[in-house]
Amino acid sequence: MEKYLFYIPYNNFSQPFYENWSFWLSVISLVFLCLTITETILLRREAQKQNKLNKQPCLALRSSINADGISYIIFNESSNIAFNTFLLLRAGTRFKILKDGYIIGAMPINKERIIIHDDFIDIDKNNLLKKIPNIEKLIKYLETKNEDYQCIIYEDIFGNKLYSLFFVGSITLGYDIFFKAGYISDI
Repeated sequence: MEKYLFYIPYNNFSQPFYENWSFWLSVISLVFLCLTITETILLRREAQKQNKLNKQPCLALRSSINADGISYIIFNESSNIAFNTFLLLRAGTRFKILKDGYIIGAMPINKERIIIHDDFIDIDKNNLLKKIPNIEKLIKYLETKNEDYQCIIYEDIFGNKLYSLFFVGSITLGYDIFFKAGYISDI
């Protein structure tokens, strides 16, 4: 018998490869590895979405009728601060914003801000885009809506612009009907 560096018995090659148990073990291991990698990638994507949502502020709006007229209460329901908050109203084809622009510099966690209806002024689309930069996609989307609405525009801690949109249909005590919210860049 000659000496070889690697000795492979001849009888391993006498049977077809698909009858060899090591072949099937390798195939099963490869399939399991592919499924595990796919599941890990999907779990990571879902965790990134959840992390993004946890860092996103969420502002709610309540409107009520009192002796002074209609008042709006903006409430931060999230665990993060909202910056550069605007309240935008639309009645018919007109836009309205607060006289001083921003509601406040930041909406703290679990705090509310009351705004009386008389604090608003009419503004056209061009001046609105100058006053609140980078909301062109939102304005185009809002122009397709026939209903009157109230829209809160704000930023998260990373400077991403977000919006919360509410129907005006009927003003009731309590929360207005929530319509849509999210990042302006995702519209």
